[in-house]
Amino acid sequence: MGFHHDEAEEEQVPFRLEGASGADRHIVVTAAKRQWLDEHLARQWRRPPTAAESDQSVADFVREEVLYREALALGLDRDDLVVRRRLVQKMEMLALRDGPGVTESDLMDHYLAHRAEYAVGESASFRHVFFSVAARGAGAHAAAAAALAAVRDGGKDGASGLGDPPPMPAEVGDWTRSMVEARFGAAFAEALFETDLGGWSGPVASAYGYHLVFVTRRAPARVPDFAEVAGRIATNLDAARRAGALDRIYAKVRDSYQIEIDPSLADSPAHASHPHGHAERTRA
Repeated sequence: MGFHHDEAEEEQVPFRLEGASGADRHIVVTAAKRQWLDEHLARQWRRPPTAAESDQSVADFVREEVLYREALALGLDRDDLVVRRRLVQKMEMLALRDGPGVTESDLMDHYLAHRAEYAVGESASFRHVFFSVAARGAGAHAAAAAALAAVRDGGKDGASGLGDPPPMPAEVGDWTRSMVEARFGAAFAEALFETDLGGWSGPVASAYGYHLVFVTRRAPARVPDFAEVAGRIATNLDAARRAGALDRIYAKVRDSYQIEIDPSLADSPAHASHPHGHAERTRA
């Protein structure tokens, strides 16, 4: 099993190979470099490599370096969208390397300052039996009303076997009003959140037909505890940190580039009336 860089994309080679990459044909594998290769294999395999495995990892490393330099010499790194985006990612890693990470204190400070943004709307858990307008036409409402009369005094499972295959799960838990509206429509959600607990009611109209509903639980809107949203906050802050770090690098070097952007032919007055027949160039 040979050594390959893609087995540890985030691991950086802690030394520079002598010579200009892609041009110089002098490659030196020093004792320190060989030791790094051996340590890499030891971490990967959880045991020290044998002498033969060490020799093979060096051979693989040299092969990779030779092909890498030849690829650069041929310009294969240019006009390659995958390589381009990977290099931008490495710039982001460089920007983050020396910056402060997100601490527990940062998470709590953000939570206290933005608690309302993590509020959870009122929610309901319910079971429903569906009567399809597409399948039953104008008779869907009457069929739902007849079924309600038959099961009104039954429990949550009293309507089993009735109705048509539902367009949504027959039983859902802790759906917020916005979730119910998105799946069943605003009128259904309004009726659902006004329905008494613990009994069948309806028919309730939705975008698909009519339903009998049995609400088992309803919870008011609330602000979650910090522990419930700490993971989301960490993700949000880390994304902002990454974007900010790369933005700072961009802002620092942007003005050292001269950028020229041709205006869109469709939007440019030059497209219709420029006397010299060429698009003007503008600074970005």
